[in-house]
Amino acid sequence: MSNEIQDYKKQCEKQNIKPNEEVLIALNAAGETGELNLSRKTLSAWTWEVLGRIVSSSMKIKRVNLSDCLIPPRGLTAVLTSLRHDCSVDTLILRGNAIQTTNVAYLGTLLKHNGIIKRLSLEWNSIGIFIDAFSQFCEGLGTNKSLELLDLKNNQLPPESGQYLGEAIKKNTYLKTLDLRWNNLGWKGGQYLQEAMEINQTLTVIKLTGNCMSDDMIKSIEQCAQHNGSKEKIIKDCELKTDFLKRHLKRIEEERTSEVQELSRSNEMKIRQVVRESETRVSQLERLLTERASTIDMLQERLTSMETSSKQHEEKRFDLKNQLLEKDKLNEQLVEEINKQKNEWLEKLEKKNEEIQAIKSEYENKMETQFQQLKQMEIKISSQSKEMEILAADALQLKETLNGVRKKHEEALAEEQRVHKEMVTQTEKRCEEKLSQHEVELALVRTKSQNQLKLLEQEKEELERSLSDLRIQLNRERAQWQEDLAVALQQSKTREVSKLSQYEERITSLREEKASLEKQLALSHSTMSQLQQQNSSLVAELGEPQRRLSQLHEELSTEKVASQRIRVELSECRSKLEAKRQEAEKIQTRMEDLQRKMDELTTTQANREKEHVKEFDRLQNLLIQREREIQNIRADEVERAGVLYSAFNKYLGSLSPSVGVSQASLRV
Repeated sequence: MSNEIQDYKKQCEKQNIKPNEEVLIALNAAGETGELNLSRKTLSAWTWEVLGRIVSSSMKIKRVNLSDCLIPPRGLTAVLTSLRHDCSVDTLILRGNAIQTTNVAYLGTLLKHNGIIKRLSLEWNSIGIFIDAFSQFCEGLGTNKSLELLDLKNNQLPPESGQYLGEAIKKNTYLKTLDLRWNNLGWKGGQYLQEAMEINQTLTVIKLTGNCMSDDMIKSIEQCAQHNGSKEKIIKDCELKTDFLKRHLKRIEEERTSEVQELSRSNEMKIRQVVRESETRVSQLERLLTERASTIDMLQERLTSMETSSKQHEEKRFDLKNQLLEKDKLNEQLVEEINKQKNEWLEKLEKKNEEIQAIKSEYENKMETQFQQLKQMEIKISSQSKEMEILAADALQLKETLNGVRKKHEEALAEEQRVHKEMVTQTEKRCEEKLSQHEVELALVRTKSQNQLKLLEQEKEELERSLSDLRIQLNRERAQWQEDLAVALQQSKTREVSKLSQYEERITSLREEKASLEKQLALSHSTMSQLQQQNSSLVAELGEPQRRLSQLHEELSTEKVASQRIRVELSECRSKLEAKRQEAEKIQTRMEDLQRKMDELTTTQANREKEHVKEFDRLQNLLIQREREIQNIRADEVERAGVLYSAFNKYLGSLSPSVGVSQASLRV
């Protein structure tokens, strides 16, 4: 039984808790394999605290996998605080644990104080929501000196978090792999990362797909990381070569010392043989000197060839600079042309907006005149209703006067009856004439209103046709403008891509030349080592070639600096292209806003037309009601006249028969 299992069981006995079998199995496997795998295990906060203490004190556990465990916040804080100090764990996986604000800050303190963890996975945790805590996490990342791999996939990192990540990358000199896929860093966050990668020289792999960035920006950042990787490989190769050369020099020195000792012994033992062999050695030395002179001539020829190649490189560098200047001029011309087109389109849009507003004002004036006419119609109808009320009041007054005359003047009833009949007939004629006049006026008003409605409908149709024509023209012009923009963008893209491909081909050619130069340097080193083995005097005389080789190294370093400058200029060109794309997007948004305003105008016009239709229906209903009221008034007047006539007849029937005879004659 391992110490980890014993510690866990002791803690469970203290708390009177039954040990978890899954935890026991995982601890047993960790003692054998060195990996504590508790992925997708749901445990209490207390068990996580105990496991944190066990992991921090254990020397066997090297890798901790806590993915998809949804660790409670209190348990996760305990685990992170226990791992804050140095322990044997070098890999920590916390994928899918819903890490919150305080725990994100604890991760920063863990990275700040722990100097052993090399791999940290925080996938699917959404730590980018808590920006303040994420800034603390980035502070710890900047000061960390052991972490080599950091996984931050699917953490909802906003563009503001790119600034903190960039500062951490600038400070950190140990991180080699950073995974930021499927976040929301955007163009702003990408710029922060690009600035940081221009300073950082250790990060060799960075992944940025799914961050709402352009492909050019992602490629530039990844190329910076690849450049760091190639640079690191070159440095390692140089270190290996220097170690090999140092060992080789040590072996040569040892061989020289051994040879000197042997020569001293041989000189002491065989002085006579040395005198005899001196002549042969002199001849050998002369031969060696001739060989040395030939090798020196060969080296001088190589140096001259190297100088000519360096001059050619300088000429190529000047050509590249001139081409870059021409490219900047072309970019400026493109920007000016795009600005001119944009201004022309804006002027056209303003003119069309003014035309639309003029049409709108004319339509509103017409609608106001129609409203005034409708109000005048209502006023006329109200005046006519008042006249009808006056007539009704006059009829009532006549009725009252008739009743008074009947009571006061019974003797002169016949004459008064005749007078009253004449008055009734006259009033009936007046009422009928007025009613006929009112009917004629109402018919005229109806015909006028119907004609006006027809004219309004015709004007409405004409306005709708004009609006549809304007919309069609706007859509055509917008489509033409979009096509022109697309063509210009494609042309600029093709030009930039061709230029970039040319620059990349030149860079590759420079790299190949650099490799050939390095091979030549290696050959020169080998020849130097052979010459050193042959004679110590050759080493002293070959100081000048070594100096020239150092000069060549310096020239190679200057060429590296020039290539870096070219890369910087390429990144600036890509940023300019991004700015142009943003301007095109702004123009598209403006066109969408104008289209939205046009839609709003059409909706308001439709609403106004609906309101006019409703008001017209209401006026028609009012006219119908007034006509019904007039018909009711007519019926009431007829009934009242019949009642008066029957009353007179009854009254005359109750009088003498002479009156009846006169009544009969009157009827006839």
